[in-house]
Amino acid sequence: MVNLFKRQHGHAAILFVMMIPVLFGVFVLGTDGARAMQDRARLDDALEAASLAIAAHNDENKEPDDSSASGGDNEESIVGTGSNVNKRIAKAYIGQYMTDMDDIAEINIERMECNTSSGPACSYDGDSSDPLFFQYTVDAKTKHSSWFSGDVSLGDSFNVASQSTARKYQNETVDVVFVADFSGSMRISWTINTKDKPCSYYSDFDSYFDDGECKAKKYKGVLGVIKSVLGTLDKYNNKLSSNTNNRNTASFVPYNNFMQKEYDVDCDYLRYKYEIRKEKYCRRHYCSETSIEYTSVDYPETISGLWDYTGECYNEREDFHMVIPEEESTDSLITSVWNNISDFYPGGYTASFQGVIKAAQVIKAKPNDKKLIIVLSDGDDFGPIYGGDDGESEKIAETLYSSPYNMCDKIIDGLEATDEIEAKIAVIGFGYDYDINDNVGLTLCAGAENVYQAGSFEEIRTRILQLIVEEIGHLK
Repeated sequence: MVNLFKRQHGHAAILFVMMIPVLFGVFVLGTDGARAMQDRARLDDALEAASLAIAAHNDENKEPDDSSASGGDNEESIVGTGSNVNKRIAKAYIGQYMTDMDDIAEINIERMECNTSSGPACSYDGDSSDPLFFQYTVDAKTKHSSWFSGDVSLGDSFNVASQSTARKYQNETVDVVFVADFSGSMRISWTINTKDKPCSYYSDFDSYFDDGECKAKKYKGVLGVIKSVLGTLDKYNNKLSSNTNNRNTASFVPYNNFMQKEYDVDCDYLRYKYEIRKEKYCRRHYCSETSIEYTSVDYPETISGLWDYTGECYNEREDFHMVIPEEESTDSLITSVWNNISDFYPGGYTASFQGVIKAAQVIKAKPNDKKLIIVLSDGDDFGPIYGGDDGESEKIAETLYSSPYNMCDKIIDGLEATDEIEAKIAVIGFGYDYDINDNVGLTLCAGAENVYQAGSFEEIRTRILQLIVEEIGHLK
């Protein structure tokens, strides 16, 4: 018995020595595993905050090679998809939450325009009456060094990945006024970016093929875009509760070098001053004085009459005019607006200030607390107003929009008469060889941050809907 006991001496030590690697492996995996789980939870929180911030910013999410959407900062060092500005937002949030990461391995950001959803998936259904929302999905992967390396650990490093989704919905009502350039240049054709859609899809634009490209007259394309937006606003209105009196409203204010109040009636919203000057003319030894009448824009009077001056109007045949639905009308926006503008035809020169002044008067009388003026421009202000040269409109526009008159700032101040009202002027530029950012007048009017370049009719539509949701949306 004693010998048997002696033979078993040391077994516990041997078993302990044999268990040490196993116990150490459990310790290593438990330590790094717990750390990985903690990092995953932190990344979940970071991406939830980042997706909400990205949805609130509501960037178009164009790829980094498009500097117009990137916000200027280069984030190309981050592998993945999405615009630079969105990557920058995501990177900032990840950096704040992930304090022990080595690097961000990948960031992918997807933006979708939707009105139907099933769980996290969403799509856009043209026949749906559900409200529009923009969905942003952010997924990211971060790289971390292991505290322990070797075969029994997670390796020298490990990755943590997560994903989060946020949506921006419409939940209020808005007054929208489309201020559309209807000068002669709008008769020029412009290529439609058809992407995956056939040219026949753009039948509302009177689309046609030419030299292998799908094209449409610019004014037809703009009218088609407005029809689509009006249809979307009608669907919003149909979803509103019957116990609210407010509805989304829309008006159409086209302009050339004047404002067409109605068929055959042009209106000029500028005020003028007239001076009689005596000028001396001399020829050889003979001199005489001649009285000459000078006409010039009275800028202070034009600004002071922004809200009450109905314009100096005269008969002049134009094939378009402004359309402002009556407040008590129960007709759809398609009926009250589109059916009245579908046959309009552009002509004349370009004076954006005529349209902006009238749009301000129109939208001030509308009922909603959110007010949005959208200027659709295909070129610089151009042409004479009161007998000047072709650069007269551009000079007047830049003078009205800049200091000391700052007409658009005064319009916003006048619209925001109470704390509840929020107003905004946005400009969308489009067309061949036209960079809206070079339009000094309209950039001064709206502010550079509210000026957008569109490369297709579809981009115009997307930007308009984005502006609407941006003003009156909520996050989820």
